[in-house]
Amino acid sequence: MSSKLDKPSWRSHGRLAVRTMQSIMAIAAMFVASAAWSGSWNASKETIDNHPTWIYTPDSTLAGGKRALVIVLHGCAQTNDDLKSWGNVAATAENRGAVIALPGVGSKVWPGNTSAACWDYDGASDGSGHIADLVALAQNLLGRATLNIDSRHVYIVGLSSGGSIALDAACKAPNLFAGVGALAGPSVGSSQFSATVDQSGILSSNVSNAVSKCNGLAGGNASSFATQIANLAYGEMDRNAEKPGCSYTTGSTSCPGQYQLVSKKWDTDNVAMFQQIYGAGSLGSPAAVYNGTGASSTATVNGAARITLTRIYNVGHAWPAGSGQANDAAKGGVWMAQSGMNYGDYVVGWLIANNRRASIPQVSVGASVSGTTIHYSGTVTSTDPIQSAQIQLYAWNASSSSYQASGQPLSLSLGSGGSYSGDVTVANNNWYQLTTTAMTTANATGSATASNIGVGTPPAQWQCNTVTDTNYGHVQNGRAYDSGGYAYAKGSNQKLAGGGGLDNVFYSSTLSQTAQGYWVNGSCP
Repeated sequence: MSSKLDKPSWRSHGRLAVRTMQSIMAIAAMFVASAAWSGSWNASKETIDNHPTWIYTPDSTLAGGKRALVIVLHGCAQTNDDLKSWGNVAATAENRGAVIALPGVGSKVWPGNTSAACWDYDGASDGSGHIADLVALAQNLLGRATLNIDSRHVYIVGLSSGGSIALDAACKAPNLFAGVGALAGPSVGSSQFSATVDQSGILSSNVSNAVSKCNGLAGGNASSFATQIANLAYGEMDRNAEKPGCSYTTGSTSCPGQYQLVSKKWDTDNVAMFQQIYGAGSLGSPAAVYNGTGASSTATVNGAARITLTRIYNVGHAWPAGSGQANDAAKGGVWMAQSGMNYGDYVVGWLIANNRRASIPQVSVGASVSGTTIHYSGTVTSTDPIQSAQIQLYAWNASSSSYQASGQPLSLSLGSGGSYSGDVTVANNNWYQLTTTAMTTANATGSATASNIGVGTPPAQWQCNTVTDTNYGHVQNGRAYDSGGYAYAKGSNQKLAGGGGLDNVFYSSTLSQTAQGYWVNGSCP
C-alpha cells in the first residue's frame, strides 16, 4: 500500500491542531480525567442485596469529574474472586473512570445445577430473586455519595449466565441501566437447561419470545429503551462460531480460555431482539476493534450506534482478560482467557463512548476533491462543553471489502460556531471516508461521516446483492449451510427466515450478501 495512504498529509485551515497519538488515546479512547493508579478494592467483600460484592473505586474519573458505574457478573463455575484476581478489571476501572462492582452469585444459586453456582436466569422468572437483587444493588451504589457516580453512566455486563442475567436486569430497569454488555449469554426468557445446546436446538421462536419477555419485564419503564444501548459479544472459538475450540468435558484443563460450550446463535438472536426493541437497522460490515483483537458490526438508529455484535479473536467460552499473559488454568480457571482482548476495557469503553443519555454533540462533515487532495469542513456543536474533537481518514481495502483507518486521527481545534476545515493529501485512485468524532465533558460522543470520496479512478466497491431461493437452493449454492436439518446463512449464521429455516425445497427465503461471503436475512438496505 502507498506510503501516502499509510501516512496521509494533513494541512490545517484556521485553528486546526495536531496532538500526539498518546494525547488522543488519553482523551478520546481512555475517557478519563486522570491516569493515576491509586484506586483500591474494598478491604473485604460487602454483602449488598444478598450478594457478596467486591468494589473497585478508581482514582480516575470521567471528564466531567464523576464516575461511571459498571456491574460485572461472573459465569458458571467461576467466582467474583476469579474476576477480581485474574479478570484485569482494575485496569478497566482506572482506564475508563468507572467504579467496578463484582457481585458474587451468593447462596441462592440456580437450582438446576447447584455445584456450578450459576446466576438464575431461567425463563427470566427471577426464581432466585437475582434480577431484583441486581437492580437494587445498582441503586444502592448509585446512592453512595462517596463513589461520585454519574447516574447517566450506569451499566451492567456479564459472561455466560452472568451475561444472561445482565440482559434480564437491563430489560427490567432500562431507566437505570444506560447500557448492557452480554458475552455469550443465552437469550432473555430462555430455558437455562438449553444453555449449551447446538444452534439447531435453539427454538425458532426464541427471538419473539425474548422480545415479549424483555418488554414485559420493563413494563412502564419501556420508554427508556429509546436511549439504551447494547454490546453483544462472543468468542470465535465458542460453539457454532467461526473457529470452534476444544470440546469441554468435566475436569478438562488443557485448553483454558479456548473451550467451545455456548452457541454463537444466542448472540445473534440477542442482536435480533434488541433490533426489534430499539427499532435499529441491520448490522453493518465488520470492522476491526481494540487493536485488532476483535471485529464488530454495528446497528444504528438515526445514525447513532445502538447495538454492536463483537467477535473476539482466539477466545472460546471465557472472560477475555487481555493481561498479556499466556492462558493458564491456574490464572482464573478454564473460563478465563489471559491472551488477546481485554474485553472489560473494550466493552466499558464502547458503552461510555456511545452513551445516549448525556447531551450528544451535533457533528457535520463534508468533503470535496481536487487532484489527490481532499478538502473537508464541518461543525461541532453541543449544549455541553466539547473536550475533544478529531477527524480520522479511512481508505478502501479491496481485499476485505471494507474501509480501514489510514494513519493517525487529527485533533481539531474548533473555530467560531464550532467550525473546522482542512486538507489531506492521499494516494490516487482509491475511495476514502472521513469521520469526525466529538466528545463532551459529560463523555457523550457524536460523529458524522463523509463516505465514498472517490480520488482519481477508484476501484469497484462491493455491491450488496439479494437472492431469493428455496432454503435447499441457498445451501446448494453456497449462500447457506446445513446444520441439523436447518439452513443457516453463511457469515451471519442466521437461521433462514422461511419455514423456520428447514433445509428443503418447500420453503423459500431472501438473503442479501452485504460483504464478501457475509449473508443475512432480508433484502439489501
